[in-house]
Amino acid sequence: EIQRMTQEEFLVRTQETTDEYLTNAYCAEPVKIRTSDGRLMTTLCEDVFSLANLEIQTLQENLSKQSDLFLLAINVIFSRMHLRQVQYRDTFLHDFDSCCAASNDFIHMSEQMEEVTSRLLETSELSEESATAIR
Repeated sequence: EIQRMTQEEFLVRTQETTDEYLTNAYCAEPVKIRTSDGRLMTTLCEDVFSLANLEIQTLQENLSKQSDLFLLAINVIFSRMHLRQVQYRDTFLHDFDSCCAASNDFIHMSEQMEEVTSRLLETSELSEESATAIR
């Protein structure tokens, strides 16, 4: 189906799908967790990145890892993740415990983004210029 769409249609559909998944993840009631070292967290990071990883995997399976379309789609996903994070971050700040959990979630998301980016750079055949755009 990807081959039959124009580049613009594909990127619009990628954006819409990403927005829908992220909105659902951010609007769902997150499950609160206390880690073995006592930190408060929620499942938000796993919810967000399980969806992002699935989208990235689908792109990798269906597009050339060297193509401009691949790079543009990755940038759409990353920019929508950033936009939704900024849009919803304050909704998690209710009391001291929720602020601690949100802080730990956002640190975890930053670490996950670094891992996803590193994995993309290792497995994709991007030019140096394109790799710089992802970083």
